[in-house]
Amino acid sequence: MIGEYYFSRASIPAWAICSSWWDWTPDTPTPPTQVPSTMIGIPPCTGRMPGIFIITVRPLFTISSHLPLERREIEEAVNMHPNIAECAVVGVADQLKGQMPLAFAVLKDPAKKTTSQEVMDTVDRQLGAIGRPKAVHFVTLLPKTRSGKTLRRSIAALAEGRDPGDLTTIEDPNALQQIKDCLGIK
Repeated sequence: MIGEYYFSRASIPAWAICSSWWDWTPDTPTPPTQVPSTMIGIPPCTGRMPGIFIITVRPLFTISSHLPLERREIEEAVNMHPNIAECAVVGVADQLKGQMPLAFAVLKDPAKKTTSQEVMDTVDRQLGAIGRPKAVHFVTLLPKTRSGKTLRRSIAALAEGRDPGDLTTIEDPNALQQIKDCLGIK
């Protein structure tokens, strides 16, 4: 979660905070339109106490049609495996469960035998079965920009059979080719 925002003014209705808190003014006669869930999370905000709302700003996976789970949580659980150096988790559409996480991991020591089942068991111990990725693919490097940010949008696009988008900032095109190979894309 990027930040928590606390609202304690009883005069501001919950729909105003949850739907578009940055555009709302007290003189707005009707509720603003709902912000897409990818902008502030699914659900957009949750009430913990009367008058206090926590607004998440990162996209969440909706697993089993109702349970939100943050990508970062799954990545941290995958990284708990002793032989995982780094990973990227993306959501892929699933007809039964809504969205399923798919993990791509870089091994610390490729000589050590590590299976995707071992990594999934690690995630099960950390988050339970609900956070288990649909699959764990091992690559030697993740696609990153020259500034070091992982290109999750491109990985997700490839996983769903879409165009990966603008790749002008990619540091090493071989990384994206490894993702395609893992997914069986030519």
